[in-house]
Amino acid sequence: MKRQAYLAISLILLGILLRVSSLDNVPYLDEAAWAYTATDTSMQTYASTIPHPPLAILLFKAPMLIAPYSEVMLRMVPLFLGLATLAVVFLIANILYGKSAAYWSLVIMSLSFWHVLASVQVDVDGAILAFLFSCAVYCYLLFEKTTKKQFLYATGVFLGLCIFAKLPGILGSVTIGLYVIAKKRKLRSIIIEGGVLLSIVAAMFAPYVLYLKATNPEAFQFVFAHNAGYYTGGVSLLPLAYLLLWGTPLLAGLSMLATLRLAKNDMLPLLWIFVCVAFYLVMGVPGLSPFDRYLMVIIPPLAMLSGKFLSSLQPAKRHLPHIITSFLIGLAILTAFQFQSTIVRHSLEDYAKRLLSPDWMFYLPITGSSGPTMLIGIGGIIVVSALAYLFMLFSLFSKKKGLKTGLIAVSLGMALAINLFLAGELAFPLLSPDISAMTNDAISTVKSSSLSLPLYTNALGISWHARLNDPYFARGGIITVLPDARRYETESSDESIRSIAEGMLAEGGTLIHIDSPPSHTAIALWDALADCNVMKEYTYKERRMGYVITCPEQDNI
Repeated sequence: MKRQAYLAISLILLGILLRVSSLDNVPYLDEAAWAYTATDTSMQTYASTIPHPPLAILLFKAPMLIAPYSEVMLRMVPLFLGLATLAVVFLIANILYGKSAAYWSLVIMSLSFWHVLASVQVDVDGAILAFLFSCAVYCYLLFEKTTKKQFLYATGVFLGLCIFAKLPGILGSVTIGLYVIAKKRKLRSIIIEGGVLLSIVAAMFAPYVLYLKATNPEAFQFVFAHNAGYYTGGVSLLPLAYLLLWGTPLLAGLSMLATLRLAKNDMLPLLWIFVCVAFYLVMGVPGLSPFDRYLMVIIPPLAMLSGKFLSSLQPAKRHLPHIITSFLIGLAILTAFQFQSTIVRHSLEDYAKRLLSPDWMFYLPITGSSGPTMLIGIGGIIVVSALAYLFMLFSLFSKKKGLKTGLIAVSLGMALAINLFLAGELAFPLLSPDISAMTNDAISTVKSSSLSLPLYTNALGISWHARLNDPYFARGGIITVLPDARRYETESSDESIRSIAEGMLAEGGTLIHIDSPPSHTAIALWDALADCNVMKEYTYKERRMGYVITCPEQDNI
């Protein structure tokens, strides 16, 4: 038993190490918008850039008081809350399923790449909302267990804070509400408990709504219209695909196996998952909405169901070689695909065609709205995932408990290979382009060579990192950001490229362009600035991934 405890602790510490090692990644895309807003001393930027209630941005502003303009300090917020969520999930699983399942849930969630990413992502869904949601669930379970009113009140407070973090945080109230209705047989109990929770949530949120509408109608419209605009009137199955891809067999597969033998104490985790997934089936724009981030809020219940399933099997010491062997085989397959895959131009349509062909020997940007910070050979993920799911399927038809557990052990090893491979590349990009290293080196190149300013760049995160973190750029000129919507699969227009190029050729300036994932914009810019000097190039597999180009002022030519 002690050896098992030591192994569990070692795996949890490994998960923490992977999270801490990713803290210095340069912010990208949506993260950069949060970074800019967090460093603004007023709330004016917030009212026009962050379409959510103020709780999350206030949390990100706090560490900026200690170390302004530090991505490490920004990421400390999700890191702290992500680790706190691990603790809360352990407590919830302990109440629902017992200590063994709680430990398994903790290990699974610690090693899940999806939660590793959530724990370092500068945004609201993965750490902040998931933590508040988990706290609300835990407090209600304590109320249910002890009947002490303070836990019911605490549940209401956390449900209110969920909405203060993000309007879809109301899904927490829906989940708890449905659970109360399903569990309570007496209408009077439902009305009393539901009334208390609703009153607390309304008392917390209604004053904010009225105040915002009265004092800042534009911000009110920005927050509420933004969220309403994601309703398209249709149903998209993309969230289910994202759930399988990002959940991997470790979360998605094991939790599905857990549902084959349902019990009463599964109701709350299942409602949690169902309510959130059902919401995003109808609320979201395919190709635009980052469902990978939105669905991070269901990582805790997925981990709990997975932990419950593994605890029911009680894998023995003799199954450890199966786990290790399948882990190494999975890792070898992933590494082979990573070496053999090719870089293709970023296009959601092209990715879909290749996946259906199937032409899987290509790199896919894999870190969602906090990147893309790495390119992964998607073929390896598909093959190893398919093998893991296949062994899970075989286990369903096995009547011998020993064989059944052995098959699950093999699938578990492969699932761990996927998650540790991805988490390892996020923290230590050895087999994929190191975008943060390129960015930092490019900024250092501009400074050390005293290149002409202003600085132009295609990434908002680079401009935040350079403009606010170093007085050199503040003195030298304004940093202009090229239109960048890589997540949305659009390119910078020819007109904007021509405008930037004409400005640099006429007045001088320096361009830092990090081209990951590769886009047509890079080629067009390269052609437009052919007469300027290339100071630095960054390549990966003979593909240009970034460069520094400087154009001297016309008077100096």
